[in-house]
Parts: sequence; structure tokens; C-alpha cells
Amino acid sequence: MINTLIKMLAAVVLLPGLLAPNAALAKDYRTIEWTDLMPADDLEALLNPPEYLNEIEDGSEEDRIASQVYSAVKQANDSAYQRA
Repeated sequence: MINTLIKMLAAVVLLPGLLAPNAALAKDYRTIEWTDLMPADDLEALLNPPEYLNEIEDGSEEDRIASQVYSAVKQANDSAYQRA
């Protein structure tokens, strides 16, 4: 019984001290954009895609994932966009 009371007292006394650092950490966060996490060269390449991508018609053979992967592998060495 006394052990239980000691544990309860310790919880009441120690718990606020243990939680205080976490409360302080919660105030020290900042919101970032996903673009902040990317290397600048990759972001620049993705924001400025090659013109040929605009010429692909929706639903066409070139618009399918398998075709894109095949084309990307072929052009990877020539295009910063594909490397990103």
C-alpha cells in the first residue's frame, strides 16, 4: 500500500517535470514546404520540364506509365529533368 502511494506521489511530482520539455518542443516547430527538402538542382529541373512533355496527348501511348519508364531510361543521360 505504501509503495503504491509513493509511486502515485512520484507520478504527481515528476510527471509535470517530464512533460514540460515536450511542451517546450511543441512550440519550436516550423512548417516547411516539400520543395524546401529538395536539392535546388532537382527542384529547378522539375519546375522547368522539357517542352516535349507538353506535347504528349492525354490517354495516348506516350501517356502510359510503361511508355514513360521506357522513354525515361532512354533519355536519362540527356535530361536533368529525368535524372531528378
